[in-house]
Amino acid sequence: LMIVGVISAAEFYFRSILGRIVQICPLCSRAAESAQVPLGSFDYYGGSDYCFVLGAMEHESFADADRVANYIKRLTGFKTGDDSSVVAALAGYEALCEVRHCLAHARGFVGLKGSRAMALDQRTLSKVLISQEGALELLKLSHNGVRAVNRFLFESLVDRWIDRDILRGDWAEDRALFALAWRAFFVAGEDAFNGNVRAAYSPVRRVVAKRKEAIAAKA
Repeated sequence: LMIVGVISAAEFYFRSILGRIVQICPLCSRAAESAQVPLGSFDYYGGSDYCFVLGAMEHESFADADRVANYIKRLTGFKTGDDSSVVAALAGYEALCEVRHCLAHARGFVGLKGSRAMALDQRTLSKVLISQEGALELLKLSHNGVRAVNRFLFESLVDRWIDRDILRGDWAEDRALFALAWRAFFVAGEDAFNGNVRAAYSPVRRVVAKRKEAIAAKA
């Protein structure tokens, strides 16, 4: 039950962060503009903290690494295949999802598809047996997947904003947008800057300044 619950939470994270990034970023919004969303989603999610874009994903299962990667590409334009750490983390997450499938839909038995997906050497019907230590190791796969996607999306978002001159390198100009992004991806007090958004912005400002210097040198 713990494994099923953790995977469910991870799936909802993928959905909610994709909806949020479309809200925050005008470029992601442009990438996602062809996605089909039920009309009722505008009203249904309107009174919540979640974006109506979740309506485009309600009929999809995110217990699949390719599905997660495809929706990231579809709604943001970012290609996870360009980041090997995300690919590896999502592969581990998908293996965990196969274990969940066996537990939830097959009374713990591993069928041929699950055996192939988890690259098991044993070619006979088997059953999932999980010790306490093993369960904790399995849960790390979900944690790693969420952390990798979270890092990838935030870094890709900021890099794109820098490349497209959306971030100007001035705190007064960039504060509102950068703060929205930072608070969407980080928990205040649990980040490297102890909740200080301006301090988190400082490395970004330096990158923008260097980029401007490089452009000016070529002019």
